[in-house]
Amino acid sequence: MTNAWQFVIDNKGISSGAAYPYTSGNGAVGTCQNDRGIAFSAVSGYRYAVQNSASALMGAIDLQPIAVAVDATALQNYVSGILDSEATCTTNVNHGVLAVGYDTTPSEDAPNGYYIVKNSWDTWWGENGYFRIAITGNDAGICGIQQYGMYPY
Repeated sequence: MTNAWQFVIDNKGISSGAAYPYTSGNGAVGTCQNDRGIAFSAVSGYRYAVQNSASALMGAIDLQPIAVAVDATALQNYVSGILDSEATCTTNVNHGVLAVGYDTTPSEDAPNGYYIVKNSWDTWWGENGYFRIAITGNDAGICGIQQYGMYPY
């Protein structure tokens, strides 16, 4: 994720999703088509949220969506529901996603509530391109989600 933020900084912004929509399924790896002439947002730097802290990550999400890293093993077969301590994953992260919200309403699967996370695998995947993952305490979190929250400034 640091490479992505550095790209935005080096290129003095990034195009909006409307100007440069996500495409998938063609199997080809292409080059970035970021158009500096229609930059949507500029970033001058990035910071990490406090690692291994649910309250720090939720506080950061209160301000804006936060790039987080997870172990994507459990996402391979995800369809719906809340990923919890039964999820087949580790805290060895390998996939960047976007934490966009949370709900602290307790449930059987998630006594502390859950994060709402956008994945990049298109809207056919998961819950219309999103997944939910349980909030834990002051630790790495389920699938490592609470380790590397990053946000731009």
